[in-house]
Amino acid sequence: MAHFAIVIGHSSAYIYQVARANAQRVAMAPLADLDVAAWLADHVPPQSRCTLSTDFLEEAYVRSPLPSMWWAPNRQQLLGRRLTQQFRSGAYKASMVPQSSPLQPPAIASLFNLGQPEVVAQWLAALDALHANVDGLWTFASLGAQAFTVKRPKVPQAKPGNLRKRTEPFTFSLIETPSGLRQTLVLDGAPLFSRLAIKTDGSAFDLNAIVAEAARTGQYLVSQDWLASNGPPTPAFVWTSSAVETAIELPVVAGPLAVNEVHQVDDAYAFAIAKVVRLQQSQQLLPLNARANWQVQLLGRQALITGACVLGAAVVWAGLSLYQSTQARSGAAQKIASAHALDQETKNKVAQAVEDPAKAALAEASVSTWRRAVAEQPDQLVALVNAANALTATPDLKMDRIRWQTANVWEQPEQGQSPTTLFQCPRPPKSNPSPQAAASAEPPNPDAPRVLATLQFEGDVNASLTHRDAVAVQDKFNALLAGARRHVVVEVPAFDQDPNKPFAGLLGKVGERRIKQCVEVLDK
Repeated sequence: MAHFAIVIGHSSAYIYQVARANAQRVAMAPLADLDVAAWLADHVPPQSRCTLSTDFLEEAYVRSPLPSMWWAPNRQQLLGRRLTQQFRSGAYKASMVPQSSPLQPPAIASLFNLGQPEVVAQWLAALDALHANVDGLWTFASLGAQAFTVKRPKVPQAKPGNLRKRTEPFTFSLIETPSGLRQTLVLDGAPLFSRLAIKTDGSAFDLNAIVAEAARTGQYLVSQDWLASNGPPTPAFVWTSSAVETAIELPVVAGPLAVNEVHQVDDAYAFAIAKVVRLQQSQQLLPLNARANWQVQLLGRQALITGACVLGAAVVWAGLSLYQSTQARSGAAQKIASAHALDQETKNKVAQAVEDPAKAALAEASVSTWRRAVAEQPDQLVALVNAANALTATPDLKMDRIRWQTANVWEQPEQGQSPTTLFQCPRPPKSNPSPQAAASAEPPNPDAPRVLATLQFEGDVNASLTHRDAVAVQDKFNALLAGARRHVVVEVPAFDQDPNKPFAGLLGKVGERRIKQCVEVLDK
């Protein structure tokens, strides 16, 4: 998108094309009898970005002392009320506030109102007809306060506890523009006061004339309590369009000001437009509706940037996923290669055993152990799928908790010991076991099937069912869960049928039917 800067001066208008921190003048025309719409249409393409700037005589600045307010929104509300009271009919107004210090809030601000609102409205209407994206309206004093800067002289440090009475580090700039001599009082990047001086005869300003204008403006600033009459002079800096013969020795004291340096700049408008990369939004004068097209463009750019970031993140995620997939394939290939190597080793041992009968038992044991380890690998997925099918077939049963655990199939019990039984389903305790039964309990059988995995299910049976139907639902679920190499243990039944336990309930309220099942996946 092409970017154009339009400066409405005192007697002429100027168009600059901005590209890569460079501003090139495109057109210039006197304001008298100028057809603004036609002139803009000849030099500015439709839907271009446009920055407006004014360099008018009619600019009003009012000094506004601030109370000690650290909260910026409260300070802005106060300044908004003061602006309304000071400039009731002003269409383009703003408050100029210096940048706050981390140690103290700003102590002073300037209330600003731009004159000639009908002229600005005419230019805005012409730009709207071009569907231009107007990003804002700034005075040349605001641009100059950021562009025409020099190293500020050191000021006396404030004494502790007397921060509000320190000397404000003002600077004063005198800039020769195509409209005249723009004089601006600057504090921390904010133009607190500005004045345009013009010559009726059209001649250029020499250094003596510039010093005289500075003296007159300085006396006015003293009268308005901007500057002190008895303090050290405020440093002033000059920028002219041509080389100035310094017939007088610098610095030159002009009332409360001291002209310290003189610089040369060919086109002050182009210099300021090119140098100011980021405009101060707090010094912007247009209402939001006049910048609607530009706000839409900004939202579109932000959405595009956000989309690009999301796309980049997706690409990175896809790359990581591809890397992980590649690593997984590589791991699988290594495992397959290891299995082939193990198989080859087994074949070699078998071949050796054929030649040497003494090694036959070792080869047979190796093959048997390897095959048994592979066969005994528990498959929780198959068991879970079987459980899902069982739950689908019993809609009156609602499971809300499923837990599983697996054993270490590579664990080999030592001589005379039975395999680990930590993974067996808990058995419900028998009521009142007799001492004779406890004494006659059989010891663990080493040849019994080994538990490879357990799955525990916990849920509720439909409370509206009778006891008989609830027991039938649980039995059906158990039958569906049971199968080859799967043993079902009922930890908590839907209805306890132990005759030794009392049966109790509450009339008018259906008792809770909580069940708990456990499935053991066996090795044989």
